[in-house]
Amino acid sequence: MARPIIDRFQATGRLRTTEGGATTVGYDYGLLLFTLSELGHPLAGKVYDRMLDVLDSTGSWVEYYRDDQPVGCPYRPYESGINLEAALRFAFRSAARPNR
Repeated sequence: MARPIIDRFQATGRLRTTEGGATTVGYDYGLLLFTLSELGHPLAGKVYDRMLDVLDSTGSWVEYYRDDQPVGCPYRPYESGINLEAALRFAFRSAARPNR
């Protein structure tokens, strides 16, 4: 199920909620990072970095992104909570497998 999303991200360098779309739901970064972390996929580090790159000026994630720029409601606790939890999962998984 993750393969089409992974393939699109690798081909375009961008995460989009829908194929061919221009927007990303704010928690999509975290959902993909959870998946990649669970799979032990080498792309997880790149998604982690991208997820941190799209933080808004308050250090939070927003409702939507268009071309990785925040749009919609700012500093959303739901999106931020999912993304923070994914970041922690990634960090703990990475620490447990230092050779990956």
